Amino acid sequence: MPAQDKSSKTEQPTTKRLRDSRLKGQVARSIELSSSLVFLCSLIFFYFYLPTILLQILDFIKHIFLHPDSSLVTPEYVNYYFNFSITTFIKTLMPYFIFVLIFTLIVNYSQGGFVISGEPLRFKLTKLNPIEGFSKVIFSKRALVELVKNIIKISIVGYVGYATIMDYNPKIILLADQTPWQIIHFLGKMALVLSFKIGVLLFIMAILDYMYQRYEYKTNLKMTKTEVKDEYKELEGNPQIKSKRMGMMIDVFRRRMMAEVPKADVVITNPTFLAIAVRYDLEKAPAPIVVAKGARLVAEKIREIAKKHEVPIVENKLVARLLYTSVEVGHQIPEKFYKAIAEILAYIYKLKNKGIK
Repeated sequence: MPAQDKSSKTEQPTTKRLRDSRLKGQVARSIELSSSLVFLCSLIFFYFYLPTILLQILDFIKHIFLHPDSSLVTPEYVNYYFNFSITTFIKTLMPYFIFVLIFTLIVNYSQGGFVISGEPLRFKLTKLNPIEGFSKVIFSKRALVELVKNIIKISIVGYVGYATIMDYNPKIILLADQTPWQIIHFLGKMALVLSFKIGVLLFIMAILDYMYQRYEYKTNLKMTKTEVKDEYKELEGNPQIKSKRMGMMIDVFRRRMMAEVPKADVVITNPTFLAIAVRYDLEKAPAPIVVAKGARLVAEKIREIAKKHEVPIVENKLVARLLYTSVEVGHQIPEKFYKAIAEILAYIYKLKNKGIK
């Protein structure tokens, strides 16, 4: 079967198509958006948390040099300060790492929720084909987009870095006359400003990348009209089989309905187009019940069975039309029709000399 042309895929993906894609681990997600947001927010968190880090580092240094055994290099001393250093490092940076972890999970979840699928890990021989892999890496549309995106990203980041450094260039020359603390403060401030500018630009580019990823995701999942029809058949059943099954159900219902006609008390007609069979049995229902009804050929069949079993046939166009449109087979006649039906039944009982008690 020849491969379908992408131009023929004009239909939007169905709910089932999207659900199946998600089960395979495929969602519209931009790694650029996640990394840029995490970088930017981590930078902001680090800026406000930096004074705490510096204070804890200062306390650590004081503890090292002011310890009475600081001049002794013994195994106990080395082991103690190794453990102390590790504990201090963890206590100092743990809030930052926890923040980054939680924020990363939130950003990724907001793009497509948690997706757990083993489909991408399944072994496929096609993945070992070097020619196919080379064509995907070098000649695919995605590879071209990634190349252009990376070139733009490097160019913008390089320009921002150059422009920021040139802005600080007059002050850099004066660092020779500054104290070490002033130099560290200046370089830290410059690095923070540069990082923030780059983070904002990467975030803007990441938003555009996410929009493109969503567009590409929906485009790749588009379906042909034939695929939509096949999926509908799969979900709803083949229309021909469904129609045949419905016809069989109608036939069964009609045979059961015709079997009730001989038990009816009267058949009301209009006179040839409609026929409604009514039965009145106080032991089964407090009101008369429509046991059969039909139009055209079905009405003719009802009249034929009624004549065969000597069920009275009464012509009443208005009552026949109202019963046909208002009451389903097996349902009781509404109260508004009681008077009309009572008159008809009374007439029938009178003819049969039964009377109404």
